[in-house]
Amino acid sequence: MNFASLSAFQLKFLAVLGIFFGVFFGWMAIHQNYFLPIHSEEWDHLLLAKQLPERIPIGVNWEIGFQILIKFLHEFSGLSYELIALILPIFVMLLASLGTFVLVRFLSKKILPALFSALLVLSLKSSITLLGLWFFVPMALGIALLPSMIYFLIKAFNSLKHALVFLLLFVQATIFHPAYTIILIPSMIVYSMLNPQVFFKNQAKIAVALILMVFLLPFFAFQLGFVSGEIDLSFDGIKTLSQGLMNRLSWEKIFEFEAKFSFLEFLGIIPFILAVIGLSSIIVLKILSMLKPSHSLVEEFFKNRHLFFLPAMALTLLALYAQFHLTGRVLFAPYERQFMAASFILLMLAGIALYYLVELMKKIFLNLGIFSAKFFRLAFLGMLSVFFISLLTISNFEFAGEFYQNASASDLSAVEWIESFNAEKNYVIAEC
Repeated sequence: MNFASLSAFQLKFLAVLGIFFGVFFGWMAIHQNYFLPIHSEEWDHLLLAKQLPERIPIGVNWEIGFQILIKFLHEFSGLSYELIALILPIFVMLLASLGTFVLVRFLSKKILPALFSALLVLSLKSSITLLGLWFFVPMALGIALLPSMIYFLIKAFNSLKHALVFLLLFVQATIFHPAYTIILIPSMIVYSMLNPQVFFKNQAKIAVALILMVFLLPFFAFQLGFVSGEIDLSFDGIKTLSQGLMNRLSWEKIFEFEAKFSFLEFLGIIPFILAVIGLSSIIVLKILSMLKPSHSLVEEFFKNRHLFFLPAMALTLLALYAQFHLTGRVLFAPYERQFMAASFILLMLAGIALYYLVELMKKIFLNLGIFSAKFFRLAFLGMLSVFFISLLTISNFEFAGEFYQNASASDLSAVEWIESFNAEKNYVIAEC
């Protein structure tokens, strides 16, 4: 599509405007008639945050950073806990979508595929079992930070400054929700294996990272509850630690019922087809780039050689997805979290595929002389607008109608009235 009449600033402004539109309707989908947190896990974290610092959860708390964040926002802003959980998903969705826009813009060197990807990730449905961006839960913040972590990781290959920012994001995301930082590690390994030049160019950085991991792993493992007792750095101690780590990093299902999900059903037919086209096309072009680096398609598509990171991560997550369906167990992170991460990456690839499909159709129609360039731009602008509006509004509103409501405003008022008598010793018995 030809937007040559618009400046880069105007295009970016329209892109950000479209993202805000998508975020607004994503939030309205579940809060149009209910202005309280939806998911029971939201209420759990609000309670844990409210009890800090007087009562710290006993045992391993993987998401203590998220509860500290809620407590800080409450103390700093003066907002109620319920209001924080109500409005913060807006900023989490913005973080996910804008991070995706910046990442895909950097990888593709174009604004429109970045916009398409940013809007498509907002179409990622949330559910009671899988959670998602619609809820203010640690998982949502973790997956929202994923595109930003990928961006700074890729930039870190050539910049120490960006490496430090990536490290900061990585640590922060680990404190909030470690599943998505753990998932990133095998993706980095697969990407380095498929791109030897990246590995050899950054041997010093990789060596330093591995040395730090070797020295710090036992201490972090002890702190995070992988092992108990004194730290033993002998051969038997390292063996015990390794077994404990493998047990911790091998997951079955989170829920009691059999929970297996389909990308086709979850993403929708059109986004799924686009994702398959995007993934397979980039893989084919990657193979072509290895055989004929000077090919015109390679020079056009791989303006940034790091574009292959998204397919590499998608392939890694799809392999883990297949492992769970075949064996009932999966490495690194729970199946539900990996399924959401794979869906997120596939929607990024779908946005890139959508852009190049439109460009391909434009060339075909213009070469055949069926439509004028102006008519083609107007027609496809209208079609794309209808597609994204329906995807972000009608589809989301229908899906969100399935959620139940935990409490009403009057219920909260009654509980607060009871609590006002003796906040430390009273209990509320509720019938579900």
